[in-house]
Amino acid sequence: MANGKYQKWLTKPKLAVLTNWARMGLSEPQIAHNMGISYSTFKVWKTKYPAISAAVEEGKEVVDAVVVNALIKAAKNGNVQAMTFWLRNRMPEYFRDNSYKELNEAQAQKAKEDARKAKAEADITEAKAKDIKQAANEGGAMIVDDVPNEASEDSDPDD
Repeated sequence: MANGKYQKWLTKPKLAVLTNWARMGLSEPQIAHNMGISYSTFKVWKTKYPAISAAVEEGKEVVDAVVVNALIKAAKNGNVQAMTFWLRNRMPEYFRDNSYKELNEAQAQKAKEDARKAKAEADITEAKAKDIKQAANEGGAMIVDDVPNEASEDSDPDD
C-alpha cells in the first residue's frame, strides 16, 4: 500500500466520487479499480476508514432505492427482468431466489443416496465373490443364482 494514498480518498470531493460511482451501479471491485487499488486493499480501507465505507454505502442505498421504485412501476408493465437481476445481486437478503438453494440441497441428497446405494451394491458383490472363493478353496461347489444366462438374454422368451 503506498504511503498516504488513502488520504486523498478521505477528502470531501473524493468521497463524493466514491458515492457517485456506487450510485452509478459500479461494483466494489470496479470502484477499487477506478481508485487504482486492488480489491483486497479496498476492503481493508473500508474497514479501516469508515468514511470510505459510508460513502460507498450511501451511493448503493440511493441507487437501490431508485431501482426498487422503478421495479414497482415496471412490474405493472411486465418488464422486470433486468431490475430483478439487479436486485437479486445487489440486495439478495430481500430478493434471493431460494429455488437454487433447494435444488442444490435436493441434488446433494440424491448424490448421498446414490453413493450409499453404490457402496451397498459393492459390498454385496464383494461378499458374493468371497463366498465363491471360499467354496472353491474348500473344494466344494456353490450354486450361483444371479449369473445371467447369455442365451436367455439374447433370445426372445415369446419365440
